[in-house]
Amino acid sequence: MLDAIGSEIALKQVATAESETKLNDAINYTINLNMHMLRLITKTGESFVSSPLALTTSLVSMVAAMEGEARSQLSKALFDLDEISNEEEYLMLLSMHFFLHSSLGDKNTNMKLKPYFFINENHTISPAYEKLFAQYLGGEIQITSNTGIDAQINQLVGSQLSVEMEIVGIDKYSDVFLIGLTSFTPLWKHAFERSEQFLQFYNEDSTVSSVAFLYGDGKFRFHQDKELKCAMIEMPLRWENTSVVFILPDEDIELSVLMESNFTSEMLKVCSLPLKDVRVWIPEFRVRTKINMKPFLCELGIDLLFNEEGKCSRVSEVSSANNLVLHDLIQICVLEVRANYLPKPKNEERVKGFEKFICNRPFLFAVIEEIEGTRVVLYYGIVNKIFED
Repeated sequence: MLDAIGSEIALKQVATAESETKLNDAINYTINLNMHMLRLITKTGESFVSSPLALTTSLVSMVAAMEGEARSQLSKALFDLDEISNEEEYLMLLSMHFFLHSSLGDKNTNMKLKPYFFINENHTISPAYEKLFAQYLGGEIQITSNTGIDAQINQLVGSQLSVEMEIVGIDKYSDVFLIGLTSFTPLWKHAFERSEQFLQFYNEDSTVSSVAFLYGDGKFRFHQDKELKCAMIEMPLRWENTSVVFILPDEDIELSVLMESNFTSEMLKVCSLPLKDVRVWIPEFRVRTKINMKPFLCELGIDLLFNEEGKCSRVSEVSSANNLVLHDLIQICVLEVRANYLPKPKNEERVKGFEKFICNRPFLFAVIEEIEGTRVVLYYGIVNKIFED
């Protein structure tokens, strides 16, 4: 089957509506997994960002890497399939490629997303899997030795995401690591001004940070939810059908309380609401998250992925695959919000009556893109605290 992946078949002739639906279910699964992580991390007072799309890409690459019970367990969790056939796997890879290409294609350097397999030099890599990983999932295989793997990974993170984020504690004697790297910087469709003076942001830990804010008037999809006790606003980006949704709890509601409610579906509905005149203030911020998915996946019952049942027998040549077991699945994500310095339209009418959205306390956010009628959550996170530069 891996050799067949190389055949040039037009995506839309093969990726059926059923396969796209199943992949969307897989993305929804990783959204729920991220929600589980968000609830845990909210209690720590730390900010957090993750990408359901990036996590799905990493997990799909593992479906294609394994055989046996571990593959079946992961396929059941992601696609609700007890067994995934070669044909179904092919359709999943094609659909995954379509979602990735649609999301990354027009965003240039503002969005990066790439999975990396780090595999010990003692193993011979299967050319068929290496081709699959690169062609359909945009991935890259890196060969490692028993020395210097920490430095190798840190150098990669720095070069790809332009951040210093030290990876420590890697077991140098392990054979396989899967690391997903992704970053995003939104380009706003509306013209926002940057505050000349720093304004106050009230952190979750009762401290106050002085940060620059973006502000402006415009027509946005806005909703004040009395039941959930929060305000939601959709702010469109310059890329078609892509926006950022901000969710701000009422002043007397803690973020952890909102996290216990089922607000995800309501968040997606914001993208369909009527436009309102809104005056907006949002802080500049940067969130960087490094998280090992292993304990979260094991807690949810996906444990065969990391033991002897989860041998990556399709990644390596058969003769060297006897002990090729995934050690860790790490996701590294960076999201930065800043001003774009768009020129303000001339003779713009001053908004007389308007709602206000002042995002000066902990909030949630999501980057959403509509792809072929399906709303895909590209990024998802919370900002509990903003650190001053």
